[in-house]
Amino acid sequence: MKFTDLTRTTLALHLLLQGIMNADGFEATLLPNTWTAAPLGGSLVLSCSVTGCEPGKHIDFRWSVNGDASVGGPVNTLGSQSNLTLSPITFENAQTYICKPSCGSGRPQKTTEVYVYDAPQNVIITSESPSNMLIEGDRLNLSCVSKSKPWANITWTKQSAYSLHSLREGNSLFIKSLQTSDSGVYACEARNEVGRNSSSIEIIVQGPPRSTNLTVVPDGIVQEGDNVVISCTSLGVPTPHITLRKKNDAEDVVLTPEDGSYRILTVQREDSGIYECESTNHLGKQVINVTLFVQASLHSTTTRLSPARTTEEEHHVTVPPPTTLVEEDYSENVTEIASSRAGFMSYSVTTKDTSPYTIDTDNEVESVTQEIQIRASEQLKDNVVGISVVTSIAIVSLLAIFAAIYVYKQAKKQGSCSL
Repeated sequence: MKFTDLTRTTLALHLLLQGIMNADGFEATLLPNTWTAAPLGGSLVLSCSVTGCEPGKHIDFRWSVNGDASVGGPVNTLGSQSNLTLSPITFENAQTYICKPSCGSGRPQKTTEVYVYDAPQNVIITSESPSNMLIEGDRLNLSCVSKSKPWANITWTKQSAYSLHSLREGNSLFIKSLQTSDSGVYACEARNEVGRNSSSIEIIVQGPPRSTNLTVVPDGIVQEGDNVVISCTSLGVPTPHITLRKKNDAEDVVLTPEDGSYRILTVQREDSGIYECESTNHLGKQVINVTLFVQASLHSTTTRLSPARTTEEEHHVTVPPPTTLVEEDYSENVTEIASSRAGFMSYSVTTKDTSPYTIDTDNEVESVTQEIQIRASEQLKDNVVGISVVTSIAIVSLLAIFAAIYVYKQAKKQGSCSL
């Protein structure tokens, strides 16, 4: 009932009695006039006073509530004024109060209506679930009640980690199938014309691990000697436990991350492999993996010529893959001799191949260029060497014989001979 609502009977009675005076001018006034509203638990003083009573005559005040002499509070009368005190005010004080003063034959009557109001009190939220800890897929059914007069309107809100959401109006809130995102503090606010009050309950929705993410920084192919960070994150309620492993044929190696990340300083080729992240809680688990590729650094690669940088023809120059062998002759012409991406390259040289060369060695992350000089000398066969030696000895011997014959003939002509 609104504070301004009066019953037709009460209004008619008020209009009938308001301003009535007796024949000799006796008049009564009641304050607050007509009606008043008082808070529950507060206090209210109704004051009835009279004027126009002949001197020497006794003034009598009579209070009643809807015709009942029990007025629900003490009355204090002094001279031409009588006060009725209501304290503390209860809902039983919401009545029509009547003051009937008398002086001789004059008996005017005054009335006032008292309304008791109450801001929402004792706001209570109840749930059909015995616990506020629920699981994904469960339903949520909340009810909100309050004690107030006039009746309060109920509004539901949800407070999440970063925002407040208005949900609906009404005494109940129902969610058919909960998700972890429905976790939060649910509040119902009861509001009427004179005040508001609220109550809240925290709802926690549990769920298995999800959205597990395993990352390697830097991504792609990593160069030997780089620093690598492997991180794993996952969502779930309660918070999942993260286990990070490096897969091996014999036995997996459990890694110990710091602040959720595992760091490899100066990564080596043996760090290559499959890394696995397992996210678990009591509701389930999720497993994902990632492969780390470590590419050998070319700056640690040594290019060797076999048998040597100065070699004989038909020997082979051998360089590591992946390489390109380029000839750069003195006329500044450049010729690509051979190229290999799979295995070691062997290039057969001849005396014509004496020249400066550039060896380009590259992989997916870098390239290295080296310059070399190849000098190929003519190779002598064993039988050729033998023939040359025999021929030289024969020529020397023949010359010695001719010289001896020449000396003998000259000596004979002169009559003497000496060998």
